[in-house]
Amino acid sequence: MGHILGLPDNRTGRCSDLMSGSSAPVSCANATPSPAEAARVNSLFAGSAAPVEARAYVWR
Repeated sequence: MGHILGLPDNRTGRCSDLMSGSSAPVSCANATPSPAEAARVNSLFAGSAAPVEARAYVWR
């Protein structure tokens, strides 16, 4: 998952480095990325998606 988001595979072995490839052991139960990983992903994808106006579609 981390590679898709632009994160390197650091393989630190820490459970806090969840999104960095296969660095965290299988026993890790932490489902929240570290603040550093989240900030890196946010900076890589900031402004990449154009805002879309909300619309409602009615199929007849």
